[in-house]
Amino acid sequence: MRSHFNLKYEVLNSVKSTNDFLKEKARCQPVENREFVLANYQEGGKGQREKKWESENGKNVLFTMVFRQGVIDLLSFNRAISLCLRDFIEEILKDFELTTEIKWPNDILVDGKKIAGVLIENSYTGKTVQHSFVGIGLNVNQQNFPLFDRAACSLIHWKNKELGIEEVAKNLAKSLIENPYMTWSKEELQKAYNQRLYLNKKQGLFLVNNQKMQLQIQGSNEDGQLVLLGEKGRCFQFNNGELKFLE
Repeated sequence: MRSHFNLKYEVLNSVKSTNDFLKEKARCQPVENREFVLANYQEGGKGQREKKWESENGKNVLFTMVFRQGVIDLLSFNRAISLCLRDFIEEILKDFELTTEIKWPNDILVDGKKIAGVLIENSYTGKTVQHSFVGIGLNVNQQNFPLFDRAACSLIHWKNKELGIEEVAKNLAKSLIENPYMTWSKEELQKAYNQRLYLNKKQGLFLVNNQKMQLQIQGSNEDGQLVLLGEKGRCFQFNNGELKFLE
């Protein structure tokens, strides 16, 4: 067990998933608020909707931080984490003319290529959220991504040198600890999130019920659904998993 900013963290050589590791630990013993774990390799890394998160051994940040909940609603929490991660990546790449955006609901893209993803899982006592486990995969030093369904990129593509994985993870932890978005109102978070949303107010190609459709993103609504406009102004609202981005 190590410490950083007076917080506990562990570095693991290999684990099924960092989210599962911290969830199991929290079931067996008390965990500190904002304790985190970093792994060199995940045997069963998870993305949204049980997709696998592919990562070469020792090349990327594979990270989970636990938050004791109760102050902020889960949608606002998700948006605050996504905004913070987007800002963190943008700051690292600030010397380059790049566009860093959030692909709904919480992937981070740099010039349309996937660089990071978030998976938030919650534990409950009754109907009350006890802990939120924020899993983040951030591509740092990996050069090739043959198994990703979207073109992907890493920080090394612009930095032209390998970065220290543990150092990047500790800086990410610091950003999450100091996350200013956690104090924002639900309305402020929705506005900021939509301003940084990939393809917002633009036409895109999507797969809906096995049909390809040209739709225009209008933003994410107060319930977290993605709102899109189709032909003749027809409005669609989708929950996570109900459509696929094809561009």
